[in-house]
Amino acid sequence: MNGPSKLAHFISRKVKENLELRNTVDELSNKVCKLEKDIRKYNLILHGVDEVETNSMELSELITKVLRNMKIEIGHLEIRTAYRLGKKNEKIKRPILFTLTTTWKKTQILKSKKYLPNKIYISEDYPREILAKRKELQVKLQEERKKGRYAFIKYDKLVVQENKTTKFQTRKRFNPTSGVSGSVEDIVNPHKVNRITNFMRKRSDSLKSLQMEKKSSN
Repeated sequence: MNGPSKLAHFISRKVKENLELRNTVDELSNKVCKLEKDIRKYNLILHGVDEVETNSMELSELITKVLRNMKIEIGHLEIRTAYRLGKKNEKIKRPILFTLTTTWKKTQILKSKKYLPNKIYISEDYPREILAKRKELQVKLQEERKKGRYAFIKYDKLVVQENKTTKFQTRKRFNPTSGVSGSVEDIVNPHKVNRITNFMRKRSDSLKSLQMEKKSSN
C-alpha cells in the first residue's frame, strides 16, 4: 500500500471512529436527560415565601401551610426533601425546591395554583436547557392561540389541538324534530340522516297503530 492509499485509509478509519464516538456521546446524553427528567418529575419550586424558618423541619411546615391554604391536604411525610436555592441574601426571597413522594400530589398542587396569594407562585423544576427551549416556544404558542387554536407547552414541545368549542359544535347531533342538521358531518352523511328518518317513520307508524286499536276497542 503506497503513501496516499495509507493516508486515505487512515482518514477513513478516523472518520468512522469519530462518527461512532459521536453516536455514543449522543446516546449517553439522551440517557442523562431522561434520568434528570425522572429525578425532577417529583419536584416543585415555590417562589416568594419569606425566609422565616431556621431549620429544615420549619421549612417543611412552611410549605405545608402554603399548600393547605391552597386547599391541598398534605402531610409531612408526603414531602421528601425541601431546601432553599442559592446563597442566602437578605434582599431577596430565595425560592424553595421541594420533592414530593408522588406525581399525583404534584399534579393536584399545580391544578390549585389559582388559590395562591399575590407574589407567591409555584413552578416546575426544569433543567436550564429545557427552560430556554420553553422560552423560545412562547412566541409560537401565542401565535397559535391568536389563530383560535388550543395550544400549550408540554415539557419541551408545543402541542396544538383543535379548538374545543369548534370541536363541540362539529359533533352536535342531528335534531330530527326540527329537520335541521346541527353539524357539517350530518349534512354530508346521507346514510346517517336516512337511518334517523326511517326510525322516526317507524315510530310514527307505531303511534298511529296504537291510536287505531284504542278507537276500535272503544
